[in-house]
This record gives sequence, structure tokens and C-alpha cells, in this order.
Amino acid sequence: MKCPHCTKSVSLFSKELNRFGKSKVCPHCAGSIRIHVDLKSAALWFIPAVLLALLVRPLVGSWGTGLGVTLLLLLSFRLKPA
Repeated sequence: MKCPHCTKSVSLFSKELNRFGKSKVCPHCAGSIRIHVDLKSAALWFIPAVLLALLVRPLVGSWGTGLGVTLLLLLSFRLKPA
């Protein structure tokens, strides 16, 4: 994901983005940011996530649906200025 202030890459799993209850800031420019789900990206990734869930379901059972939904959410997260 890219910071909306400085356009540098920020990892979803970075220490700055995974703080509970605190305002989140970009580690590069210290700009205030927040995570949101982009509906356009979610719509784009919906069909591949459903197909993945259907393909994996015979191997892992109902966990395939959870895997598909998790993948859909991770791929549609974006950063916005706070």
C-alpha cells in the first residue's frame, strides 16, 4: 500500500499500522493515515476470491470460504488520509 501523503510503500503488517487505539501514521513522512476497504478493488477481486474458495474447498472443507474472504479483504485494503 502507498501512503497518500508521500506515495512511499507502507506494509500492511508494519508496526505502525497494527497499533490498537492509537492514530496511525506513515513511518516515512509521519502523515496521519487510516486503513479502509476500497469497494472498487473488492469488486475487482470478488470473482477470483470466490473461484479460489471453490477450488480449495474440497481440500480444506469450509476453511476455503474463510480463505477466500480473507484474501478478498487483504487485497482490497487501501490507505486514506485521516
